[in-house]
Amino acid sequence: MTEGMTTVAVSTNTRDRLRATRFGTRRPKSMEDALVALLDEHERAELRAAFEEIDPDEYQAAQVEDGLVPGVTDYGVEDAILDAQESGKR
Repeated sequence: MTEGMTTVAVSTNTRDRLRATRFGTRRPKSMEDALVALLDEHERAELRAAFEEIDPDEYQAAQVEDGLVPGVTDYGVEDAILDAQESGKR
């Protein structure tokens, strides 16, 4: 299935800047490629900025509270392994 296309009106200066833009070592083959690359770059920058705002301690506390990771004092799995190993020794 082919996506619909539309016209985006930009100044000739903007068009020329898009054509000249490099993404890493590659130059986009079309305006579509340039715009997609810019949008991807923008989304990655937003994600990085969001991660920079996260306090690691608050994040871990929320994960523990939600039951997604064991807490600092929750050694249930490790205790079960040690118990099994000790049972085998007796």
